[in-house]
Amino acid sequence: MNNSRQPQTLLAVETTVRSSGWAVFQGGEIAATGIIALRSSGPVGFQARIAHLIKNLDRLVETWAVQAVALGQPTRVGSRTSSLVQLDSALSRWGRDHSWTCDCYTAPQVKAALTGNPHASRGVVSHLVMAHFGLIGQQKTHYEWAALAIGHHHLTTHPMS
Repeated sequence: MNNSRQPQTLLAVETTVRSSGWAVFQGGEIAATGIIALRSSGPVGFQARIAHLIKNLDRLVETWAVQAVALGQPTRVGSRTSSLVQLDSALSRWGRDHSWTCDCYTAPQVKAALTGNPHASRGVVSHLVMAHFGLIGQQKTHYEWAALAIGHHHLTTHPMS
C-alpha cells in the first residue's frame, strides 16, 4: 500500500483526571470526536482511570491508524497535583511505547493561538472552533471542543501532508 496517498491521521486529546476528550483528524479534516470516561457506580482509583484512558487511546490509535498525537497538557489551576504528575508521566510512557513524541500544549497556549487571549473562556474557545470547522449548533462536550482546539492548533503549527 502506498502511504503517500493516505492522509496523515492526527489524534488530539484533552486529558484530565476524570474525563478526556479526543478528536481524530485525517488530512486536516475532522473524522470523529468522543469522550473517554470511566463510568462506575462506586469509587474508582486513579490508577484504574489511567489504565482505562491508555486502553482506550490504544483502541483509537489502532482503529484510526494514528500517525501523530497532540495532547493537552494536564493542568490544574495553581498546582501540579500528584495525580496530574502521574497522568502526565503515563501519557509520556504511552507515547514512547508507540515510538512517537506526543506534542503537548497548555490550555493558555491553545487559547492564545485561537483567540489571542490565553485566559479565554471555554465558551469562547468552543464557539471559535465551531465557527472554524462549520460546526455551529453541533452538540459536543467541552472536552471534545478542547480536543478540537488542540488539534486545530497542532495542525496550524505542524501542517501534515
